[in-house]
Amino acid sequence: MVFDLCSSTIKSNIMYYDLRNEAQVKKATSLSFGTFSITSDQVLIGIVSEMISLIPSILLIQMFRRLRSCHHRIKSTCKENKKKRSLTFPWWCLFVAYGISLLLGIISIFFIIARGIEFRDVKSQQ
Repeated sequence: MVFDLCSSTIKSNIMYYDLRNEAQVKKATSLSFGTFSITSDQVLIGIVSEMISLIPSILLIQMFRRLRSCHHRIKSTCKENKKKRSLTFPWWCLFVAYGISLLLGIISIFFIIARGIEFRDVKSQQ
């Protein structure tokens, strides 16, 4: 689970790495603090890349958290009917959650390796 979250974040960051220089877009205004400088394009790229990794991560976490145990029985009593029921998934959705987790990890690793090959040795050592 932690591996999937980390690899999806790395995947989204590596997809947009150095995108502004490759596109050769107009010069954007930058905010400088000494040697540190950040542009509005870099902020936008950071927000988009985090959204790409945040949404699937939240959905996967919620899928694991809302699983019912396989011994869970629904008892209809007045006390339980008055309680607010939360959304839960059947116990067999555990296999679906692990499948999605495995798929997310494999896709992330594929993009990391593909983009790493594209960078070659010179760019990765910079």
